[in-house]
Amino acid sequence: MAIRVPTVTAGVPPSVLPARPRAARAERFVFPSGLRWAATAYVVATIPLCAYQAADVRGQRGYITTLTLVTCVYAVPGLIVAAMAGRGVALRERRTWRLWTAGFALVAWDAFVIQLAVDHDLRPVKLSVAPAVALSIVVIGVANAVVIRARSGQRAAVVDALDGLAATVAVVAPVGLFATQPILSSPHAWLAAATALVAIGACHGVVSVATVTARVPRGHRTTAVLGLALMVAVVADSSAGTLQAVRDFDLPTGPLAGLHALTLGLSGLFFAWSQRAPAPGLDRFPPQAQARRRSTITVVVLVAVPVVAVEAWLWRDDRGRLLAAVAIALALLGLSGLRHLLASRETIRLYGAVEAAADERGRLLADVMGHVDADRQRVAAHLHRQAVALYSAMTTFTAALDRAQALGPHPTGTPTNHGHGPPAAAAVALAAERMRRDLARQVDELRQVAVAVEPLSRGGAGPHRLAALVRAYVANLYGDAPRPDLTVDVRSDLALHWTTEAVVLRIVQEAVHNVWRHARAARLRVTIGATGDRLTAEVLDDGVGIGGAQLGRGIDSMEVVAGFVDGELAITEAPGGGTRVLAAVDIGPPPSPTRRPQLRVVGDR
Repeated sequence: MAIRVPTVTAGVPPSVLPARPRAARAERFVFPSGLRWAATAYVVATIPLCAYQAADVRGQRGYITTLTLVTCVYAVPGLIVAAMAGRGVALRERRTWRLWTAGFALVAWDAFVIQLAVDHDLRPVKLSVAPAVALSIVVIGVANAVVIRARSGQRAAVVDALDGLAATVAVVAPVGLFATQPILSSPHAWLAAATALVAIGACHGVVSVATVTARVPRGHRTTAVLGLALMVAVVADSSAGTLQAVRDFDLPTGPLAGLHALTLGLSGLFFAWSQRAPAPGLDRFPPQAQARRRSTITVVVLVAVPVVAVEAWLWRDDRGRLLAAVAIALALLGLSGLRHLLASRETIRLYGAVEAAADERGRLLADVMGHVDADRQRVAAHLHRQAVALYSAMTTFTAALDRAQALGPHPTGTPTNHGHGPPAAAAVALAAERMRRDLARQVDELRQVAVAVEPLSRGGAGPHRLAALVRAYVANLYGDAPRPDLTVDVRSDLALHWTTEAVVLRIVQEAVHNVWRHARAARLRVTIGATGDRLTAEVLDDGVGIGGAQLGRGIDSMEVVAGFVDGELAITEAPGGGTRVLAAVDIGPPPSPTRRPQLRVVGDR
């Protein structure tokens, strides 16, 4: 996909240029609005239907068969939508969505394995249920971890992992001390253990998705909120399944079937409402704003430890539960202490990044100011030479006039100077011609100096000057916020006229500004070179691309500036994702003035 910007003739008012059609704003979501709302209506309509059809079902076989049928109602369309969503999201997010799709497929497969175990009462199949469930939990957990890491900015991923583990243990452990014995003593322990394992994994998922939701902007939370609702529904659904197995399937099947339908329906909606571009995370903030300030996990751990201690005291006669309670309390305290140690090191590293950024800005500012001082000296020296030359010309002309006045007038008709007139007049004419040429040259040079100053021939000029200006602009644009890995490549033997340099620099600045505003790129490359009599400037990033971009003032500005030197501008998608801005302008001599001042001597008639 490419956006071609036609060449604009310099000097033509914008009002008389043909209007360029604006591209329609691309859909933010992978699927069109009609399909998303149709999927939502399907889920809303089928949930009460599933609950109603299962109202009269009783017993283990009827309960498991009902849940399997409900799984079929949502798994087939859900997997199709999930596969399509995995191809529609951004390239760097596809691995995560494929993991989620694989986890969803494994969950559906687990339902059929459970159905097979119930129908044929096969012990090996029953024993394989828990490992199969654990595999689906691991796959989904890895996908969640990848998302958390992508939204963590410069935070340490190990601290996020410890937070999730500590929160899961703090929530699950007190409940597990109550529920372990009934689960293990149940005649359907194989099923109760499997559903309890799903509940534990879903609790970890709630913590993970809640972490991601808190880190993305409010306008990008649709998918995250659906994921959070899904994880909460999984906790409720699996807990209800565990309770059903422990109570020998004496609970009514209708509400549990409706809850299972809600869980699977939210899974499908999670994929149906997927967004094309990944939601930005903490990387949109400077390092000092990424430091951890909340102590939610610490509070949860501090609440859980006394609860576990009370349970240990109540079951002090049960050696197994007592040892488990002591181990849980020690594990929570150890995780909390390790988490705070790593979080402190993370904070030190973040503020170290702030200091490094400040030092880099200082060096860039010193470099730019050095170039500014050199230009000021260049202007001062040039103006001094102009003034000296003009003074010399005026002195020569004045001396010629004084000489002509000293010689005095000659008698009329006296042949002097080989018939070309009196010598005084000849001297004045010669001085006037020389002064005319000097003034014409001074006007041309002063015109150039007044607009811009060409680079100096000594160090800091030419390509080094352009590279320093680009780097300084990027550093000033991003400030303390994380900036992309910048590469500036300027041809070493490049020598530009001041007008061409100003145009190229302006186009590069506008392109980089668009990257800063929209791209969320990790790498940025600026290349300035020449091919024959054409100068090329390329700005390449690996951001979200131009698929959902709307043309605006930045592109208009680049378009108009390129027209000043009969240039061309092309904006295309970069291979592998991102955007490529390529400008090409002619390299030619500076434009010459159309008129020059003429100096002539007006004599007496």
